[in-house]
Amino acid sequence: MSTLEMRQECQRLLTLKPLFLECKASQNGPEAEVIEIALIDSDGSLLLDELVRSKGAIDPELTKVHGINTDIAQLATPWADVWSQAKKLLSLRMCALFALDERLSWMRRSHTLSYLRWEIDPAKFFCIQKLHAEYQSEWDRSTNAYRRFSLEKAAELVGLPSEPQTFHRRALEDARLARAILLAMAGWKVY
Repeated sequence: MSTLEMRQECQRLLTLKPLFLECKASQNGPEAEVIEIALIDSDGSLLLDELVRSKGAIDPELTKVHGINTDIAQLATPWADVWSQAKKLLSLRMCALFALDERLSWMRRSHTLSYLRWEIDPAKFFCIQKLHAEYQSEWDRSTNAYRRFSLEKAAELVGLPSEPQTFHRRALEDARLARAILLAMAGWKVY
């Protein structure tokens, strides 16, 4: 896809007025569960920003990144209650995530640990990281696909500042940054 076609695709997705979702995880790998979730509207307004009670311990290395430790998470709302709020919002429109597959795996794990049925329609989601990889068009011969970049690097590559506004990276900041990346790739004003 050419840069112009990618820009047009990003514009098309933005005209759908998607929601932007971001999560933070308790661990790396298959045992990860959601410990924070943020959801913003296409205009940038906040819809949901919640800490989530974890079933397991939080990796201390990840606590250094997001600032959420096991003690804090134990005081938070259980996933089932947070999900009931998020599900109502997500049922309305398309939803954009950065690193979609990873985030959905965390959500699926949280569902499993909370004994919830996984009823998410993957067709209602799209991946900003994948779009950005195609937008940058940097081919990775080792994976035989376009190279994917971290959220911070993707922001830098489209000309956005990616430093967190606070010491720790939280879900709400990252949801706003993912939205800004999509706006920048569409050639629209980032506000």
